Amino acid sequence: MHYRESRAIIVSTDMRWASMDRQVAIKQAVNQIDNFEQGAQRAGGVKVMGAAAAAGGVVGAVTMGGVIAPVALAAGAAYATSKDDKIGDFARAAGHSTIGAYKKASEYNEKHQVTDKVKRAAVGAYQKAVEIDDKYKVVDKTKAAASGTIAAANKFNEKHQVG
Repeated sequence: MHYRESRAIIVSTDMRWASMDRQVAIKQAVNQIDNFEQGAQRAGGVKVMGAAAAAGGVVGAVTMGGVIAPVALAAGAAYATSKDDKIGDFARAAGHSTIGAYKKASEYNEKHQVTDKVKRAAVGAYQKAVEIDDKYKVVDKTKAAASGTIAAANKFNEKHQVG
């Protein structure tokens, strides 16, 4: 057998294995999608699942801060909505409540244009801050004061060997 022939056999064998690996991966992906769809149905829909996750994430952010805790609580709440027990009932209720609160907040915002007013106020405050800085050079003076303070602290430290 020549080198080219043996190489062709190896390549074709590798291709069959790669093809088998792809088939297994596709079957696993389809199973995961089926599992997700079944869980979402038990949860009362993807919206309920997502709303419970959002509520869990907010609770995690407010109570524990950081990134890991909110993400973990969000994932746990979403997962809990798919369970047929009291925790699942609670998570689904939290999801439905979150959806209701979001709808009420959206209706209130549409009626009173809260986000537009906040946006205009923020832009106005920024523009006013720029005007004040242009007139009184607040940023430049603050930088100069900070530099002077750091220089004085370094000089004091060199003289007295504090730090």
